[in-house]
Amino acid sequence: MLLARETLARLERLVALARRAPAPAPRRARRRPGRGVEPGARRDYAAGDDVRLIDWPAYARLERLLLKVVEALPEPRLDVLLDGSASMGRGDPPPHLRAALCAAALAACAVAREARVTTWAAPPEARAPASAARAVRAPSCASLAEREPAGPAALAAAAGRLGAPATRATAVVLTDGLDPPGAAEAARRLRARGFAPVVIVCEPKDELSPDDAAAAAEAAQVELVDAETGAVRRLPFAAASLAAAKAARQARALALGRALAAARIPLERLPPDAPFEAVATGWLRRAAAERV
Repeated sequence: MLLARETLARLERLVALARRAPAPAPRRARRRPGRGVEPGARRDYAAGDDVRLIDWPAYARLERLLLKVVEALPEPRLDVLLDGSASMGRGDPPPHLRAALCAAALAACAVAREARVTTWAAPPEARAPASAARAVRAPSCASLAEREPAGPAALAAAAGRLGAPATRATAVVLTDGLDPPGAAEAARRLRARGFAPVVIVCEPKDELSPDDAAAAAEAAQVELVDAETGAVRRLPFAAASLAAAKAARQARALALGRALAAARIPLERLPPDAPFEAVATGWLRRAAAERV
């Protein structure tokens, strides 16, 4: 679906919108030595230095070989971390697919605004021990969509092992919100690494498809399989069961909201009926409003 013609056309329109949006407001940032464009200090020339950086006007005045030390301006950075738990593959529409599409929209905007983008997938805990659990770098958002959600994801452990940025950067956690402690801890660890974290919850519309709900109601019972652990339970099923499941999901959503609000970490939601680029366009509108 990420490579569908309609999806690519929507991403192209988003890129055009991002390029027309006002540039971000300038802010002071820590600079570091490098091959940049702005001259900084001077130092004595040493054997092996790049002769193209010699300050010849200074040599004419002082008769000393001085090297221009330029300062590299830190480039904007966006890291996207996708929850890889099995529950991300359940629901209509699947949160996993919505998260990959949302990541593609955010990446398109960031690249259009000359930022460096890296996408990551949190591996399942069952396949990666806690001592070795780390984020798996994905070459593209399409690679994120191809990864099959399975088991509980080591989301917090993966977040704590992302490379610390040279300057303040944004890190987005895309999740279904069914593990409030894990998502909140992942955001806190990203902030400790030097990122400005944002949690985006991709919400499914229905717990069950209409056909599955009708079949369960006719049988008066349902076999529940835990998407995280694989545990199976057979329970009575009634019309109120779906309402109870929806209430439980809402309770977890409220718990995640409270945890992030206490830590002063932004939380955004991608409703199932909203276009996948809704979060990205919202960011662009806010960036434009801040420049007015």
